[in-house]
Amino acid sequence: MLIDFVVVLQRNRCRIERQKADLANLNTTKDKLFAILWHDLRAPVKSLGCYFMLINWGALSQVEFVESVQSLNIQLSNVHDMLENVLNWAVSQLGGMRPQQEKIAITSVIEEQMQLLVPAAQAKGIQMEGQVSSETQLTIDKNHSGVMVRNLLHNAIKFTHSGGKISLIQEETGERVFIEVKDTGIGMSKERLAKLFEPEKESSRMDTSHERGTGLGLVKELLEANGGSLEVRSEPEQGTTFVVGFEK
Repeated sequence: MLIDFVVVLQRNRCRIERQKADLANLNTTKDKLFAILWHDLRAPVKSLGCYFMLINWGALSQVEFVESVQSLNIQLSNVHDMLENVLNWAVSQLGGMRPQQEKIAITSVIEEQMQLLVPAAQAKGIQMEGQVSSETQLTIDKNHSGVMVRNLLHNAIKFTHSGGKISLIQEETGERVFIEVKDTGIGMSKERLAKLFEPEKESSRMDTSHERGTGLGLVKELLEANGGSLEVRSEPEQGTTFVVGFEK
């Protein structure tokens, strides 16, 4: 009888430990999803606010007003699509950050994310260009890839001086495909590189507009979950290059 009681007690203890681990995992996933929403919606919403402020001030001519309305429609559509995609993805991720991989043309993801960030780049006079083959396909979670590309581009814009340039370049070596996100920004020291994926330390870094930077730990985690790799090359005032690698 005592042995049976001990066995039952041990089973209950194991079940409670599993439940605690599951709850901790769900809480971590929730925090990451909120971080994605904050990061991805902040820039377009801020841009929309600037448009409305100019309209309210009467600072736009009739021609500029018409152009602004057209731009607003595009941005509102983009924000709607982004929010819907992230929320749908959130529902699928309640069990953790598990990738749902499929074969996709990575150029479609890159072009979509570049379009979303055009207003932010134009505000600083930054040129963005893509040099990735339309035939390049990767087996990856499409939503994950969007989050990764968007974060890398957004950080490149934040840390690139006005009038700078951001390039997405494809390279291939043997059985691997590499996509470089290269900017002409402020770069990083070796000490900064060593702490790059520690969010609590990276958050103290200021960009060229004196705003706080965004940690890239999530990008690294999503890449690794999809079987990818991430390398960073940078020197102070010489720009930064993030190299994302995948098996063909």
